[in-house]
Amino acid sequence: MDYGLYLMARTYLRMIHRVDLYKRVWTKDDYGQKIGSWALTDKEVPCYATPGQSSIIRMSPTIDPIDYFDFIFPYNTNIDYNTRLKMLISGIRKEVFYDKTLEVVRMERFPSYTGKVTHIGVNAKTVIESESDNK
Repeated sequence: MDYGLYLMARTYLRMIHRVDLYKRVWTKDDYGQKIGSWALTDKEVPCYATPGQSSIIRMSPTIDPIDYFDFIFPYNTNIDYNTRLKMLISGIRKEVFYDKTLEVVRMERFPSYTGKVTHIGVNAKTVIESESDNK
């Protein structure tokens, strides 16, 4: 997907982070059973991310607080509730500062004064499944 000068003319935020988007892909094996896996759909999509604070504590397999992130994506990003986010990268230094898998919890569209959508707001939380399920 092209995130060029037209995006900069329509948005007012600097998208200083990058994230990879994964979608669920279903295939059938020899016995006719559906097997789900996650496939990379968009690589290094520009976004603006802020970490959130959670009061929810995960009890299994370890006692950890669940990490939340608030993302703001450009209006033309192909994202929905079946999307997972991974490899949150700083756009300035190109370093990975969060590499766990995140799932979309809530989405919101931000319109401008003219009614056109300028941004997509996404709340994402850490996936609680085991690592073998995330592949």
